Amino acid sequence: MSSSACSSSKPVGASPTSPPELLIRRCAWPTPAALRPSPTLSTSRRTGPCSNRPSGASATLPGTARLSATAVSTATSSARSTASCNIPTPPISIYRNVAWTISNLTRSAPQPSFDRVRPVLLLAAGFLRLADVDTVIDSLWAFSYISEGPDIERLLELGILPQVVDLLLHPSYSVQGPALRITGNLVAGDDKLTTACINARFIPPLASLLTSPRRTLRKEAAWAVSNIAVGREAQIQLLFDQGLIQQTLDRLRPNAEYPDIRSELIWIVANICSKGSPAQHQRMFDMGVVDRMVDTLYIEDARTQIVTIEALNFLAHSYKENQGMIGYTGLNPVIAALQDPSTTSRLEQMQYSENKDLYDMVITFVDTWFVTTPVDGDDQVM
Repeated sequence: MSSSACSSSKPVGASPTSPPELLIRRCAWPTPAALRPSPTLSTSRRTGPCSNRPSGASATLPGTARLSATAVSTATSSARSTASCNIPTPPISIYRNVAWTISNLTRSAPQPSFDRVRPVLLLAAGFLRLADVDTVIDSLWAFSYISEGPDIERLLELGILPQVVDLLLHPSYSVQGPALRITGNLVAGDDKLTTACINARFIPPLASLLTSPRRTLRKEAAWAVSNIAVGREAQIQLLFDQGLIQQTLDRLRPNAEYPDIRSELIWIVANICSKGSPAQHQRMFDMGVVDRMVDTLYIEDARTQIVTIEALNFLAHSYKENQGMIGYTGLNPVIAALQDPSTTSRLEQMQYSENKDLYDMVITFVDTWFVTTPVDGDDQVM
């Protein structure tokens, strides 16, 4: 995302009575280049239903057999009910081939209209209840491709969301990946889609995925949480209540996570700085948010450093505006952090960045919160 998408229209050094708004727009996965980049999860797909499978797995090719009318009826009916799906014959290899075919139908460009593929999507919805992992994976990818197009909202018509959320805790990472991609794209949409995911109990699995052994899953889970954090105050509060904010701050510690994932985690904090209430800001202060954000300044990524400085600037203004409220007494914690010589030195180093956006951001931040004494020229914190 360009710096303009992250910054408000007002300069960072604007009057503290009108703090800059660090509003991060949601965008469908994958995001356009002009908006904030999202983490990448491998989207390479199989060239056929049998490739990339363990040896010995069924390798029946598409078109070698057809589903019976009874099987189609049974699978379609299961998508409309909450009962478990016990589809009889034909053999499971047929279901794998059908699921693979459906995923390729939804993947095609241009994407077919939702109404044309809705009947087979209902069939794929039934497949989500099967025990066969390969069939479930391809069925999930079919819905994932729909979630990346203009008909994402119509996925709710299929009634698959509770099942997709349950699959986030499936023991196979290959199942968790597309399930997380679907739900991640949904919470990157409007408030209706985000609310639907929250009502389907999407947040508890996210807490588990943030500590997944699979690096790509942790990164994409952080992206999903960041999009919930740009929602309504009540939605943000759920992240606090279920421990995801404390978990985020813990993983922002140096060496607690890979730098690229820490860069993604900082967006969670930045969005709460923008959309959270004063009480939620105060709670983050108590959790040590300023120290974690100062740590993030040492990540050698200009985009991350810009987001961090903007968020620090917003918190500094927020604390100044709410001075005297419960929890907002004493020295501004952002100002206190700036008084540390190592922090001051780091800001001085960043002023030599070759990235103009970062240079401008640091200069504005320093001009806002530092003054220069006429005696020796040393910078002093305001």
